[in-house]
Amino acid sequence: MINLNKNSAIWLVSDEQLNGEFRQAVSLVRQIYRKVHGVSSTTSLAYKVEAVLNCGVDISRWGRPELDALLQVTFRDSEVTLSYVDRTLANTPPSYGTALSQFFRMVFIALWGRRVLIAPLSIQTINHQVECFDMLCEKLDVESLTLIRGLHPESKIASIFKRGEFNDGSSRVNFWLRLLLSTNFYGVDDIQSEDCQKLFDSANGVGVLPLRRYYVNDFLLSVTAACEEKKALVEAIFAQYKISKLVAKPERVRLGRRVSTKVKVKTAAEESVLRSFEVAQQLASGNRDFDFKETFKAHFPSPRIREIFSLGEEGARFPFLNGRIRKYRRLRFISTPFSDLF
Repeated sequence: MINLNKNSAIWLVSDEQLNGEFRQAVSLVRQIYRKVHGVSSTTSLAYKVEAVLNCGVDISRWGRPELDALLQVTFRDSEVTLSYVDRTLANTPPSYGTALSQFFRMVFIALWGRRVLIAPLSIQTINHQVECFDMLCEKLDVESLTLIRGLHPESKIASIFKRGEFNDGSSRVNFWLRLLLSTNFYGVDDIQSEDCQKLFDSANGVGVLPLRRYYVNDFLLSVTAACEEKKALVEAIFAQYKISKLVAKPERVRLGRRVSTKVKVKTAAEESVLRSFEVAQQLASGNRDFDFKETFKAHFPSPRIREIFSLGEEGARFPFLNGRIRKYRRLRFISTPFSDLF
């Protein structure tokens, strides 16, 4: 199952079960906060969260509408505030509100791990709480979540995939985590062909695509790496896409540039250079007698020499030496100007 909606979650349990699952997730994250941050300091995150939750807020009354609003509170630059969720939170100080937003982000990840929701794409990752997040992943013990979290360079979770390429702010890892939370890929056995195809199609192709920036191809290879069958399924999707591109675009490709199959009409100047190029080939092969002065005057004026005897610089039409003996291709520079050779 894939959720490509930016703001709305897919809830996997009934309304009657939802609040109970939410309270269990809150309890789990509170335990982690108390263990990591402690509650003795008034500046600790755990103290701020406990202060708010113990000041008359009754989360046992929160249903689906309240949890939908709470999820949006955690989005980046969200205009939804805690007062939308519960009026008793309307006067929460800003620093406490920030702490609560981080706390509930972790609660929603716990709900995903407990198979309660498929998150929307706007869900945010956990910032600056390495130990708490690692502990949450260990408590949830979800195969794919542990795999993706382990890629983060600051995470203490061991991973054979933890490499230097992820040490550039870890944007790829953060995108992958958000992408994972919008799927039901709890483990490799949960990965289905149609879901992989949906993710791939949402990132590859023409136009505005919702997953263009999410490094979807590498994500799919990473989450299927433990199963050759699922990995082959993903690679088959990649191969089919390449074939479809070739069928849709029959142009020839040479040296990384697309070359149109349309016939190009040569200008008079190009025709002149072509004739001079053919003469140069005949002279180089020794197949033509010539008068040095007249031949050079007619076929090799100064503006034409660079194009004919180019070593293949960008913009050159006829790289002469590339068509001759292979060893001449190694020539890259001529120290003496061409005009001084005669």
